[in-house]
Amino acid sequence: MRPSSAGNCAPASVPCRPVSARPASHWGSPHRGWPSRLLAHALALLRAIPVVMLIFWCYFLLPVLFGIDVPGTLTVIFALSAIGGAYLAQVVTAGIAAVGRGQWEAGLAGGLPRAATLRHIVLPQALRLMLPSFVNQWVAITKDSSLAYLVGVAELTFVATQVNNREQVYPLEIFAFIALVYLLLCGTIEALGRYGERRWAVPGR
Repeated sequence: MRPSSAGNCAPASVPCRPVSARPASHWGSPHRGWPSRLLAHALALLRAIPVVMLIFWCYFLLPVLFGIDVPGTLTVIFALSAIGGAYLAQVVTAGIAAVGRGQWEAGLAGGLPRAATLRHIVLPQALRLMLPSFVNQWVAITKDSSLAYLVGVAELTFVATQVNNREQVYPLEIFAFIALVYLLLCGTIEALGRYGERRWAVPGR
């Protein structure tokens, strides 16, 4: 009997599936069809908008466009979520694309559906590559939350400014304390990131 043109699999119990019929750009490619291209352009637009500008747009334009009163807190949450999500989406896309095409082929040749291949084979490897960028973006979002005072949200910087305007005695101590709080928050995020790198590190690397 002639061997199957789909390729030879060593273990007889593992089914062979034709994987070479798809182009190389198919494996892990996030751009397939106009919905993906439209989403990619929308995310690129969000990444190009400064956080301050998006906060102002949401705070002043949403009530005009939709006739609703948007609280400042929700405005800041929406702005930071939109821009942070746009950057993290790019990180995820790059992380999945960095995993070799052979990993997709191995999973599909072993009989796994595409979703299961992504979940059990590709994502565990991609997450190790994404983690440093995730930590960097979470730290950036934490620091960008200080911009909430621009629309009157009582966050740390806003409260420190109010206290300093009232007391007008210890401005250095007040803002040094706020800097220490942000240092502790960002340091905690970085420490968790380093723990994750050690936890999910590949032995021998």
